[in-house]
Amino acid sequence: MTDSTAMDPFQLLTDIATRNSRITKELPLQESSENQWRGIGFRLGKQKFIAPMVEVDEILYIQSCTRVPGVKQWVNGITNIRGRLLTIIDLGSYFGRKSSESIRSSRVLAVKYDDFYCGVVVDEVLGMQTFAQGSAKSDVEIDECYRPFIKGGFEQNKECWAIFSLFDLVQTPEFLQVAV
Repeated sequence: MTDSTAMDPFQLLTDIATRNSRITKELPLQESSENQWRGIGFRLGKQKFIAPMVEVDEILYIQSCTRVPGVKQWVNGITNIRGRLLTIIDLGSYFGRKSSESIRSSRVLAVKYDDFYCGVVVDEVLGMQTFAQGSAKSDVEIDECYRPFIKGGFEQNKECWAIFSLFDLVQTPEFLQVAV
């Protein structure tokens, strides 16, 4: 009870491939990665920032913290991340803004610079962002409090993204002086 009109499996696959190649569209050309800049997007209030990929060690959910007495109000406390103590800083509060809006969308960007390790709480992480090098801007409109940490920016889809250097932040004397 074999069907004499049945194709052999190889011929059947070849036929399917031929039909598919006629109806498929070409994929758009991918830009060379040499012409792209990547960073981790995050939001503080209404302002969108991007941190260079090399400056973000990891992204964490908000952890329960142990409060530390005698520190400034923008220090949330310390937490244990896989056996390592991580100081948690509320970045919005550090800049004199309101604390993070929603714990549900807030995240911690862990920063490791030399032997210094801390986490900064941001309102929201917007994922990895990719920008064409040609869209780079040397000057971006930004609140003055952020200006020392801004290294230019990008414009994409009519939105301005300021490049925020977490490494510059963690080296400033004001950031390092947490005691009251």
